[in-house]
Amino acid sequence: MKYFDYIFYRITSMYLNTFKDKNGESLGATFVALLQLSILCLVLILISIISKDFNTMVFSSFLNNPHYKLWKILLAVSVLGFNFYRYFTKKRYNTLKAKWMMEDSNTKYKNGLIIAWFTIIVLACGIGFAIIRQKMYI
Repeated sequence: MKYFDYIFYRITSMYLNTFKDKNGESLGATFVALLQLSILCLVLILISIISKDFNTMVFSSFLNNPHYKLWKILLAVSVLGFNFYRYFTKKRYNTLKAKWMMEDSNTKYKNGLIIAWFTIIVLACGIGFAIIRQKMYI
């Protein structure tokens, strides 16, 4: 969770300082939740590509369920709620800011690039593997 805490800190800091947006903490928590959901989807897609039984068991039965959209919304709201609870009660922005405020500019730049590349790779792999999975099981 330390990595997600750092991502929350950097995204919130960007919104609060660069864009002067008062909702920076909400946007940071939302970004972390979206990233976590993307990683979860990527893992499920990779497992379904490797295991045809898993694909049949989870995706086929799940997609044929009439409450499919409700489950997706419930999962997303749960992850978002967890992050809001975590970053508005347990790991407040000011606490994380005090922890990483003394970070030198070179390290901050490198970590910012890592966050950007990590996000791009997770999203691109998720989309790419979803297309591969769809073509495998048509």
